[in-house]
Amino acid sequence: MLYKAFRNAEGFFSTFMAGLLILLFMKEIPLLMKSLVVISVVLLFAQCGGEKAASEENYIVEKNPPFEIIDAYSQDWVAGIPEGGSGTNVHITLGNFTGDVVIQQLYFNGKVTKMQISPQTRNQYVAYFKNDVKRDVIMDIDPVKEAQNHPEPKFPFTLGDGEAILSYLEGDQAKYTRVKNIRVKEMLAYPSTKPNDEN
Repeated sequence: MLYKAFRNAEGFFSTFMAGLLILLFMKEIPLLMKSLVVISVVLLFAQCGGEKAASEENYIVEKNPPFEIIDAYSQDWVAGIPEGGSGTNVHITLGNFTGDVVIQQLYFNGKVTKMQISPQTRNQYVAYFKNDVKRDVIMDIDPVKEAQNHPEPKFPFTLGDGEAILSYLEGDQAKYTRVKNIRVKEMLAYPSTKPNDEN
């Protein structure tokens, strides 16, 4: 809570951290006092950051959205080159819209991404999920360097197999609906490209 108030004050956090570093490097303050200050600050920010974790209770999931979910399927894909990565695309076809509705995001398999209108199929939206490359975790005796680690945000919904949550705006109000029975299509493996050594 305190952290959210502080991060909104422009420059306050960087000034606070600079003051903390000056405090740590002053020779007059005993090592025990420096350690207590660092531990207190780390615990304060860790507690405030996790205080309002997202949970499904914060979202109202509509059972009767102002549109019909006609079809939904997911398809894993893998690139033909190692650098291309892999991922999952989720295709959802909607129809019978009633009212002013704007499709927003899809929550699926512990991730969330923006929905995009399919260029090929009318009334179809696609969510492109790319598998993340494992990021390095900074482990350092210096707490300022270690503070650069950011925990993954908590996924706010409990989903069963073949389920997702679709978010949308109705007027100016954010709403959510559960998408069930998402079919799984066969993996799409893109062909590898041949190296260009014809010269």
